[in-house]
Amino acid sequence: MIGEKELAIIRDRINTVTGIKMGKEKDKEILTSFIELCEKYSLPEDIFLQKIQTSHEAVLDLATQFTIHETSFYRNKEHFKTLEYLLFPSLLAKSREIRILSAGCSTGEEPYTLAMILHKLLGTNLPLYKIDIIGVDISPNAIETAKQGVYNEYKMKNIPQEYLQTYFVKHTTNTRTYYTILPHIKNMVSFHTYNLLSRDGFLEKIGPFDVILCENVIIYFDHNAIQYLINTFYHILKTPGYLFVGYSETLTSIEHDFQLKWHEHTYYYEKSSIPQTHIEKDEQSISLPHTAHLYADTANQEHTYEEIYYHLSKSYLKQDNESLMHWHDVFLHKLHQGNDFIKDERVYLLLGEFFLDQNDTGNAFQMAEMAIEKNPSSVDALNLQAYTQTRTKDYQKAIYTLQVALQKDKSHPISLLLLYKLAELTQNSVLLKHIGENLKTYRETHQPYKELFPYQPARKIQFYSEINKICQEISSGFKEL
Repeated sequence: MIGEKELAIIRDRINTVTGIKMGKEKDKEILTSFIELCEKYSLPEDIFLQKIQTSHEAVLDLATQFTIHETSFYRNKEHFKTLEYLLFPSLLAKSREIRILSAGCSTGEEPYTLAMILHKLLGTNLPLYKIDIIGVDISPNAIETAKQGVYNEYKMKNIPQEYLQTYFVKHTTNTRTYYTILPHIKNMVSFHTYNLLSRDGFLEKIGPFDVILCENVIIYFDHNAIQYLINTFYHILKTPGYLFVGYSETLTSIEHDFQLKWHEHTYYYEKSSIPQTHIEKDEQSISLPHTAHLYADTANQEHTYEEIYYHLSKSYLKQDNESLMHWHDVFLHKLHQGNDFIKDERVYLLLGEFFLDQNDTGNAFQMAEMAIEKNPSSVDALNLQAYTQTRTKDYQKAIYTLQVALQKDKSHPISLLLLYKLAELTQNSVLLKHIGENLKTYRETHQPYKELFPYQPARKIQFYSEINKICQEISSGFKEL
């Protein structure tokens, strides 16, 4: 029987072998995956536990069982669009060689998508270029699937029809439809089974790279592991070089020299030889809204950051959306000229909450990311990001974000409230009890807070009312933790 002692051993082995940091709140997922693998291999639990303690392969099997991501072709559309229309043309105009690393490539959909995009871009000129796309993943099973290049119909849900018809052969096996990627695309990609946290110099040997994609990977790592990996990526990137992480991942609290870039509806990180204080915004890196020209006169005036923030706040609180969008455009116009005028994260936070009110979670999340980049210590920015993730039902990512926030301030009431609600949504009784006790402690100490998020007075009142209600129910014994 697997109990708390055995689960602690398993968590420790996973962390040692893979760098993945598992808290006790993951015990249910670990146990479920453990039992599934026992059944798969027809092994008693005690025998498989012994294998976990002695075999790296068994640990990798277990870790990949519950960390494997839903993946499909052309999944992160905005990232691929940025590469296709902005970065690849720029790189190919400067060099006949382009090298890309897909770190945590799972079953190969991401690197094959990159190969298709480059094949389409270069057309008959492809033989004139040297294209190296390398996919690495910790799971041997995932890498074997990637090498085979055969995918079911579900994996094709996001792919443009042009790619589907041009680069795949469709066939049916046992009434199920499959797609096999064509050899000339398959040959553009090489795959390796590899642990990204290995310190054997393998990534340095196969580098340097122009682009690295590492999406939905670092969310599982602890701070030290993320710090090591991001530093490694920076080292093996060319200059300029580009790093993409997952939509809900952040380099918050990580020391790095990347510059955050924003292209239309997505962000990425650039390794640049130009010091940050001298960077001017690339005309293509931030798209001005279509209404910007209407406010050219206002935008060209010498408005200070404080003036813009004041007008944005006033417009938001008065629910004057027309005025708010005007000052939003002024802000973007100033940002387009250079970001030296931005003093702190307040404008990003305010605009993020405004976009949430408009159900525009994509722009809301980008504003949260920009706020975090401006001030990595901002708990408000992390709360905004987690609130956005909750709205899009990315509950596990929201929990992770709030845990980062509480590392910075363990008693912040908004962080505690949001995490408490997530514990209820995910039926995590251990987390629920822990956060409930922290909320009680906060309420009893009456610590004053003047946080910026939420700005909206009604939402602020709602949040604090919920905190008071929860604390009263806990104190009265009406609510079991």
